[in-house]
Amino acid sequence: MPISPKILFPSETREFSLYTKRGSHYRLYCYKDDPFTREHKELLLERGIARVYVRAPSRDWFKQYAQTHLGSVLQDHTIPLEERSRAFYDTSLSVVRQTFNQKLPQGLDPAVLQKIERMVKEALSFLSREETLRSLGALMSHDYDTYCHSVNVFILSASILQTFKRFNEDDLVQVGIGAILHDIGKTELPSEIINKPGKLTPEEYRLVREHPRVGQRLCAGAPLHQQSHDVILYHHEKLDGSGYPIGAHGHHIPQCVRVVTIVDIYDALTSKRPYAPPLAPFDALQLMRREFDGKIDPVYYERFVRLLSLTL
Repeated sequence: MPISPKILFPSETREFSLYTKRGSHYRLYCYKDDPFTREHKELLLERGIARVYVRAPSRDWFKQYAQTHLGSVLQDHTIPLEERSRAFYDTSLSVVRQTFNQKLPQGLDPAVLQKIERMVKEALSFLSREETLRSLGALMSHDYDTYCHSVNVFILSASILQTFKRFNEDDLVQVGIGAILHDIGKTELPSEIINKPGKLTPEEYRLVREHPRVGQRLCAGAPLHQQSHDVILYHHEKLDGSGYPIGAHGHHIPQCVRVVTIVDIYDALTSKRPYAPPLAPFDALQLMRREFDGKIDPVYYERFVRLLSLTL
């Protein structure tokens, strides 16, 4: 597993050894029980070694290390923006995978929720800058899967919400958590439905339309704020009442959810899905303007278009 030495912190405890690579051969650089010093790091950078490696059996240990130090990485401006963006995106995906791959009868583990909340809080300031969005745009995967989609929706939703003064920091955190978890109900759907290349049967479509309710049930036992629950339950609702699972309309759909809905649609349209090729960003926005008129909030849609125009 390749990682940048720039995101490693000297003197920090590690449960993984580091290797360098020359050709097809790997050489032990720093054993896990030995301190990784500032001199270790500087020597790698002086030699122009852009990547060190962690062996496959130790990947989970590195992911835990990356999650623990994410905030420090994002705030360290001596680390190039591209490296911080990569660390953020990879670590976010790791957290989402761990969350969605839980198969616990009682639903979402509160300890996992704490991990998500910490990640969201650490990311908000980082996501408030245009240059960050441009950097992340080059990394955001458009091969549609629930993990990448959830991270993409969080990134773009948080970026839009921060341009409005009506949303305070707590709003941003709670909606961010909801955006990360908005599709957790899909973990209960059979993979044959998720990955089906053709048209869904009426029964399959009925099951898909239930995933917001399923997601709310999975999160019922966790100490989630109401805003997070709203995002999970309402993100497929439309202003004209044509959405699901409830058919809510107009003022019954919270303001913050309307933002997530727009981003959710956009990311799906611009991603490679089993049943449809991806649209270019301009084409996706045009389709949304044409086919979702009266269904999505025009104020948030226009702000989203302006945001994308600055970052694409």
